[in-house]
Amino acid sequence: MTYVVSRMWDQIKDARPLLRRASLRWFNGAFLKAMFDTYHPEQYYMRGSGPKSRSMNCKQGPPSKQT
Repeated sequence: MTYVVSRMWDQIKDARPLLRRASLRWFNGAFLKAMFDTYHPEQYYMRGSGPKSRSMNCKQGPPSKQT
């Protein structure tokens, strides 16, 4: 039993540098990029139909005759 435990402990000790390197790579890549990302999608969404369609759809009086 102690052989199995010591063998598992050796495997864990061998994997620690790899896990540390992978977590640092994730932290420097994805996490920091997400923290300081300046893209805010709510600034780019359309907030209505716009002035052109409002002027086309608004009720106007009878058309004036142009000569």
